[in-house]
Amino acid sequence: PYDPIKDFTPVARMGNLPFMLVINPKLPVKTVGELIAYAKSHPGMSYASGNSTGIVSGATLARMAHVDLLHVPYKST
Repeated sequence: PYDPIKDFTPVARMGNLPFMLVINPKLPVKTVGELIAYAKSHPGMSYASGNSTGIVSGATLARMAHVDLLHVPYKST
């Protein structure tokens, strides 16, 4: 077995995608740190996206922040 983090060396950036994090203004948070703290106290909090990039981004955030998030897919074309 191999470790994809340790056993591969990046050689070039293939692309760069801008991202935007949008939250419901009714949530009692003003920063990403506050959002993560809120998500930790509300396991299963949902997020939505219309493509695989959004799914991976949400999953990455959940893993890095150690929170339990639920992906809700938007219908996309």
